[in-house]
Amino acid sequence: MERILKYFLTTLLIQSLYFTSVSQSKIIDSLRHSLKNCKEDSSKIKLLNTLSNQLSKTNLDSALMLSTQAFQLAEKTGWKKGILQSIFHIGKHNYLKGAYAKALDNYLASLKIAEELKIQQTQAMIMGSIGNIYVLQGAYPKALRFYFNAMNIAESLHDKNGIASYYSNIGLAYAYSGESEKALEYLIKSLNSNIESGNEVAQATTMDFIGWTYTNQHNYSKALEYLLKSLKLNEKFGDQVRIIDNLRNIGSVYIKTGKFKEAEISLKKALEYSISMGHLHGIESVNEDLSKLYDTTGRAELAFEHYKKYIAARDSIKNDINQKKQVRTEMNYEFEKKEAVMKEQNEKERVIAEEKSRFQKIIIFSVVAGLILVIIFAGFISRTLRTTRLQKLIIEEKQREILDSIHYAKRIQSALMANENYIDKIISRLQKKNDQ
Repeated sequence: MERILKYFLTTLLIQSLYFTSVSQSKIIDSLRHSLKNCKEDSSKIKLLNTLSNQLSKTNLDSALMLSTQAFQLAEKTGWKKGILQSIFHIGKHNYLKGAYAKALDNYLASLKIAEELKIQQTQAMIMGSIGNIYVLQGAYPKALRFYFNAMNIAESLHDKNGIASYYSNIGLAYAYSGESEKALEYLIKSLNSNIESGNEVAQATTMDFIGWTYTNQHNYSKALEYLLKSLKLNEKFGDQVRIIDNLRNIGSVYIKTGKFKEAEISLKKALEYSISMGHLHGIESVNEDLSKLYDTTGRAELAFEHYKKYIAARDSIKNDINQKKQVRTEMNYEFEKKEAVMKEQNEKERVIAEEKSRFQKIIIFSVVAGLILVIIFAGFISRTLRTTRLQKLIIEEKQREILDSIHYAKRIQSALMANENYIDKIISRLQKKNDQ
């Protein structure tokens, strides 16, 4: 099982990125040229991730650095889709470097964003990548669950390339769990789909998996047939990571069939590629393979030499891991200090904000209270004015009534006075008559 896991430390890439027949160096040069004249926007983020993906085949540290730059720029610009793409690429590079815990964290973080953005195809890709990590951990039921979920999404989207990719991953999980027949069933389905779509990169990967599965079944002629086809395609695309795996697996078949010279040639080539790209896991594993080969063929000195190199690479990986842990600890310490300062600053800002809010509430209350008083006073004045106007109307009415009464009395008085004069005249006439 340990040998199986080491073999697939770098081969379980998700088949989601497809390459053209243009040489890798030309693509990289073109991307770098475009990057120089690119603004700090989504275009630059895409270019950084694309370039990092190309470099992941030859220089993982540079690839990781570029994806990290893309992530920082995506965060700065607030482009969530760019953050998703960058975290996924960082996860893929960490996976290839053997930092599986980091890769799993990256994948889970990117899956959460993909679900928020409802990008189903990306969700499927990430699920497939998570499944790959579970395979390496020996958790095959979990891996298969993620693979089948990914395949269901691909089927709902009619994504033929995606379906082929998940067929391949499912086959690989079955191969790991010792179910070779089921493994070959899904792997051959994957290969046929990739041939139909013309996806040669995915064909190379699937043929590599089929060759490995046939090796486990001791069908070495079939294994070698598929592995050599896979190697030819990977050499065409310049994918050194996969070439290393092809050569190691081919070397393993040659050893099992007693072709030690051919095995030595194959493994030495794998070692050259591992050293040229600084692939520590490759250096470790290939030196271990060569040490076992030389031990089997009775060349003790060479066996010991490569064993020492294997131990040195293994220790280097451990030291690198410990160093990263130390750096992570220091970063956490710095982060905690910054976080404490930020908390203190936030507390001060909170107090100031609360005081400001309280003062604003007092002002608002005072203004509202003042407005209420003004409204009450205005109501009182209005009511007083209405009362005054009513009283004035009543007084005016009373005055009219009084004046009318006076005028009426005056008319009566005038009438009475006229009658009295008339009566006086009559009496005067009567008296005159009597005197006569």
